[in-house]
Amino acid sequence: MMMVFDKLHIKEFKGINDLTIKNLGQINFIVGKNNGGKSTILDALYILCKKGDPRSIEDIYNVRSAAIKKGDDLRFLFPKSNLNIYPIVEGLTTSTNTFVCLQAYNGDIKDGNIIKESGVDLPVNGVRIICDKIENNRDYTIKSDIFSLMVKRKSDDSIDYRFAKNIKSIPVLYVPTGATFNDVLELAKDAMMTKKFQLKVLSLLKEIEPRIMEYFILEGDIYFMLDGLDKSMNLKSMGEGFVKLFGIILAIISTENGVCLIDEIENGLHHSILSTIWEHLINASNEYNVQLFITTHNAEILKTITFASQKGDIKIHRIEKNEDQSHIALTYDRKSLEKMITNDNEIRGW
Repeated sequence: MMMVFDKLHIKEFKGINDLTIKNLGQINFIVGKNNGGKSTILDALYILCKKGDPRSIEDIYNVRSAAIKKGDDLRFLFPKSNLNIYPIVEGLTTSTNTFVCLQAYNGDIKDGNIIKESGVDLPVNGVRIICDKIENNRDYTIKSDIFSLMVKRKSDDSIDYRFAKNIKSIPVLYVPTGATFNDVLELAKDAMMTKKFQLKVLSLLKEIEPRIMEYFILEGDIYFMLDGLDKSMNLKSMGEGFVKLFGIILAIISTENGVCLIDEIENGLHHSILSTIWEHLINASNEYNVQLFITTHNAEILKTITFASQKGDIKIHRIEKNEDQSHIALTYDRKSLEKMITNDNEIRGW
């Protein structure tokens, strides 16, 4: 099975100074202390998968229900708001090595200047995104076909985009920590576009809840027909956990041969159903060749998936900070996890 990424390197992106995660698996859990960079890793992966699509910057703000109200809000992407630094994300595999470089931008979509002058702190109006293959000598100079640009207009609330010619994004979806009914509805609308896609979703749903016969969208709501019931059930009435689970299923199937990012998977999912659903989510990840990256604070999540199935290539990456504030990733495979759990060791790095 071909994974999208074997190794990830993040440098000077948001709160991460320098982090390399090696030996990525098909299913990757990102754990560690609060504010330790777990969600930042998902953001970096999303931008990398989008390969220079300038809308990816706005997307990661939207995931956190934040709006880019002015250009200077984009300082959030740069370490300690230092606009003189170029954040870099690199993804490596045996066949394809790609980097994405972000550069603070001052000006409008037609004319402007990269902010790269020592001691100069101009307002930032946008971000220039360079995406290219990794060579021995990284080249971050501007070439007409490899950079994109997003600029927040000063005169109104709109954002202008300049797209690179060579953007070929990897299929990727981001399931946020507070995945809401509206998030799921947007995914479900896409899933309803083809009968084949709908049947894939139904097949996986029926493994988890055999009573489900079909689902449909009516007047902006999702309804399910269940065996033995005379009328349909609204998704909202089936509980927060099922809403989250339905969204995860849609995201996995939608990102076939790509990457699915799930932030704080435990939110909304009761521990009593975890061992039941893991088998099915692992099967879905394998069937659709989707590489999963999942953040969690919950030790029960890690325990249940470790013993739930022997099928998945599961890795847990514990993110820790060194004294110099650099980051390090400690990676554990299934055998290591089983031993730690049996010995009642703390897995999450608390």
